[in-house]
Amino acid sequence: MTSNRQKEYLKWKEQIARPYLLERDGDRCNCCMQWKEQYDIDHIKSVGSHPELKRDLDNMQLLCRFPCHRNKTDHIKCEHTFW
Repeated sequence: MTSNRQKEYLKWKEQIARPYLLERDGDRCNCCMQWKEQYDIDHIKSVGSHPELKRDLDNMQLLCRFPCHRNKTDHIKCEHTFW
């Protein structure tokens, strides 16, 4: 079950963080630089080890779910070729 605090955080992520990150990052994945229909909001430094950065927009980035966010989560370096 989702607590009120979790619901409030998820609302903040969608209403504040996502629009800010889309504008800041030019609506692209920060890893592969591709335009996608949907992005995950990723914490650059994990919230588990840096809970004080949970709402720090400078610690957030947009990543496409696959492969970029999945690779980061699995500690696999993305190998993108840019033309």
